[in-house]
Amino acid sequence: MILLPTPKQLEVFEERFVLRYDAYIVLEDGCSLLHRRQAFLLQKKIEESTGLALHLTAGKARAGDILLRYDPQMDAQPESYAIEIGRQGVVLAGSEQGLLWAIQTFCQILGQYGCCLPQLRLQDAPSLPYRGYYHDVTRGRVPTLRFLKQLADKLSEYKLNQMQLYIENTYLFRDFSEVWRSDDPLTPEEIIELDDYCYERGIELVPSISTFSHLYQVLRTRQFSYLCELENSCDDPFDAWDKQDHHTIDITNPDSFPFVCRMIDEYRPLFRTRLFNLCADETFDLGLGRSQEYCRQVGKDTAYVGFVKKLCNHLIEKGCRPMMWGDIIGKYPDLVQQLPKEMIYLNWGYSPTVKEDESRQFAQAQATFYNCPGVLSWSRLVNSVQDSYRNIRRMAEYAHRFGAVGLLNTDWGDFHHICHPTFSFPGAAIGAQFGWSEQPMEYDELMQSISVLEFGQQLPQAASWIGEIDRHILYSWMAICVFYEYQTYHKHKGTESVRQFVDSRFSAEQTAEQVEEQNRCLKQLQTKLLGCAVHALPQGRERLNAYVLAIDGCCLFNQMGAMAANLEYLHRPVDAAQAGALAEQLENWLYYYKQLWRTVSKQSELGRIAEVLGWWADYLRTVDCRTGAPCREAKQAE
Repeated sequence: MILLPTPKQLEVFEERFVLRYDAYIVLEDGCSLLHRRQAFLLQKKIEESTGLALHLTAGKARAGDILLRYDPQMDAQPESYAIEIGRQGVVLAGSEQGLLWAIQTFCQILGQYGCCLPQLRLQDAPSLPYRGYYHDVTRGRVPTLRFLKQLADKLSEYKLNQMQLYIENTYLFRDFSEVWRSDDPLTPEEIIELDDYCYERGIELVPSISTFSHLYQVLRTRQFSYLCELENSCDDPFDAWDKQDHHTIDITNPDSFPFVCRMIDEYRPLFRTRLFNLCADETFDLGLGRSQEYCRQVGKDTAYVGFVKKLCNHLIEKGCRPMMWGDIIGKYPDLVQQLPKEMIYLNWGYSPTVKEDESRQFAQAQATFYNCPGVLSWSRLVNSVQDSYRNIRRMAEYAHRFGAVGLLNTDWGDFHHICHPTFSFPGAAIGAQFGWSEQPMEYDELMQSISVLEFGQQLPQAASWIGEIDRHILYSWMAICVFYEYQTYHKHKGTESVRQFVDSRFSAEQTAEQVEEQNRCLKQLQTKLLGCAVHALPQGRERLNAYVLAIDGCCLFNQMGAMAANLEYLHRPVDAAQAGALAEQLENWLYYYKQLWRTVSKQSELGRIAEVLGWWADYLRTVDCRTGAPCREAKQAE
């Protein structure tokens, strides 16, 4: 039996209980209206797993029934639950929140055993009170409401109880149309509907808005560029590299704080929660432009804390509890005491070898904090699953060791968010496991468990195969994207950091044999995934097909990168016919990728991805001129 997260206590017996067509799902007296809504979820899951359309009622259970029981005594340990499958039926019991987790665990059992269930006794409760998922809905990809609900379903299945949506410019602010006009923003009714949907599934939907930095689209508008720390921010073309590094608000401008408060005050009331993540991370430009003199006088640390404190006080006055990323305040640990005691710090670190130093530092400062690892989806076509596992495991261990109250697993969208969002579901499951339990689980065992639950019992190796994809990528999407931006913009601008990045990625020799070998490995993985798709669960089959498409993209990027390296750095000839054929393959791949994108996302920045790859196709077709080889038309004429 595979259960994720793994329960604290589980005793399984040899006897079986058979769930019959005439059984009822029974809500015991004391169950709330919310429990009634969750009972309908159970009813639906039973029909999907077994074909049985069981009636739902309230009162006393009979032999053979499934009883849902709210036990107020279990509220002493929030989210605790118990399951007993015996000769006379099934009892799912729990605290106010825990009863839903009993339902979700029972559904995992049901998915593996159908109507013939093992008799068992189970007791469980989480180690960390907050286990969340942070989803970027602003950098590149704006998901559809349908997908956000799908994501909420997945998080609830793994007993994650918090989801945060990251917004810079992709919300339909009433008074800031220039901010979102080039995007497909989330609407207020979508947020309200999603909030209700999450609530029924035990998830606290938390707003997260950039209020200090990472206001790229906001501060490039004609209307609000005067609030940017750096001048002339609206004159440069869109650039994914610069989008990551700049656009901090000018805290010395008297209009800056009221502007941010207007965004907060319009967005915050859409959510049930009283939590609000004001971000305040990576304020790289603070003191480098318009606030330079002020920061020189008071100190950059004091300037930073002063603005954050004003934002916090504004939220507290509204009855909210503020959260913020901890990377900047972590540089000034002595100043933690100057911020309100209500503050929750989000300590992020995404390296597979991340150290415990920051976790210890927040603990020593007696701060309330989450540890925040990542699913490592950003700037990639496919997640780095193995590195993500090591990162999440370490950050979870530090969270348990140093008294963090939560584990918030992040899914960012850097460089247009090309990675398909469902590819992060294994990473979400890893975070759920380590946030719920302090007991370590080795990579192979965890991948097998994820495979069974996500793809089906006949596919115990699928997740492990997926975890191998990233190991054969020679040229990542980020490299492909930045090479385009360097050739079209930064080379002329003389941006040294971009030149160094491109040099580091494209100057290393990648022989044709090396590219062929890595692509051969990728194709082998693709064949395995194609071969097992017929045995997969319906939702798993869709995801496997998405991986098949992504692997083709990885192979194309490997070939494109190697050709560019030969042309630009190694000065070796490239066969023009092969380059032209590669351009055609890329354009065909992009057609199918667009279709996949639209299954889960609004248009958003899909056009920018198409622009990058369209440029690459044109670039490849210039090989005729670059090598002196006869062009295709000339060859045909001969």
